[in-house]
Amino acid sequence: MSVSKCLQLGRKAWGGRRLISWFMRHYYGCDIPIDANIADDVSFQHSALGVVISKYAVVESKVIIQHGVTLGASKGLENAPVVHKGAILGARATIIGHVEIGEGAIVGAGAIVTKDVPPFHTVVGVNKVFPNSSEMETIRKSFE
Repeated sequence: MSVSKCLQLGRKAWGGRRLISWFMRHYYGCDIPIDANIADDVSFQHSALGVVISKYAVVESKVIIQHGVTLGASKGLENAPVVHKGAILGARATIIGHVEIGEGAIVGAGAIVTKDVPPFHTVVGVNKVFPNSSEMETIRKSFE
């Protein structure tokens, strides 16, 4: 059973929510609350190994999340990231605070993000944002 299926099942099975959360934490090694606002078609790569997501984070459809990604709140629990449609979050990326990751944006592996990323831009390192090339946008649109 995939992490996405566990989340879907947990939302339907009120009595077994704690059991499913425990299963996800111990079997997959991730901390993703059942009641987090995560679309059903989000793709967790490598079984979401090491992924930590705040229950206040919002992850829209067709987002790809690699292993070790952190979507955390800061300065109050409800100050959590919003990841828009089609974004890609690279391995070990850390996104903290009320940050918006734009549609089709790419967060590089190991990036630390504390500022908004515009749609169809790439962020690497610590908040270093670059526009995606026109070729990349053409390729991404062909998959929609």
